[in-house]
Amino acid sequence: MTGKNPADKHTNEMNWGIEMKEQISINEIKGIRIGQTENAEAATGCTVFICEEGMCAGLDVRGGGPASRDSQLLNPLMAADRIHAVVLSGGSAFGLGAADGVQAYLEEKGIGFDVGVTKVPLVVQSDIFDLTVGDMKVRPDRAMGFEAARIAFESPNYRDGNYGGGTGATVGKYCGMDRYEARKAIVKDLEDLGLLVKVVPHSHNVGTHDRCHTTVE
Repeated sequence: MTGKNPADKHTNEMNWGIEMKEQISINEIKGIRIGQTENAEAATGCTVFICEEGMCAGLDVRGGGPASRDSQLLNPLMAADRIHAVVLSGGSAFGLGAADGVQAYLEEKGIGFDVGVTKVPLVVQSDIFDLTVGDMKVRPDRAMGFEAARIAFESPNYRDGNYGGGTGATVGKYCGMDRYEARKAIVKDLEDLGLLVKVVPHSHNVGTHDRCHTTVE
């Protein structure tokens, strides 16, 4: 690792002999089990993260329509200081039933918050909106959540990308495109989804760089 040495004003570099990893895989986090299930044809699915001993977690809610379950458990003022599973799913609010399956599986395993007569698995969930991507009539449900939890214990299968809860995710597909091409792609996608009402031509004056004549927007 290199950086500024606060003890030496005459040098800007140091070598502590520490080898730093550029990236840590989520699969390397000890104590966390991960399982994914998806319906590729319907473009939806769910991913579950399970910690048998319970894990401390926080939450930042963004957007005007968060599809979530038991998010208040992540409030630091709650009685329970940890949760046992996080479910990330498709299906928007329709997919919130997936957590029921995860909770049922964990109850069978004796995992949860001890209330004397039983142990209650504390499971939080958040869903993405993927209803317009595949078959909107197919949503993650109790059975899919139960299966994801089972896989997390018996054959963890986490993969980055369009798997599990990210099967129907489409965020960022315009990233890196030329802005003019991106506009065309956006219009086409809106047309394909039946969401485009009309395109109104509009002319306006824009500035250009005095040397390279690039349009300034």
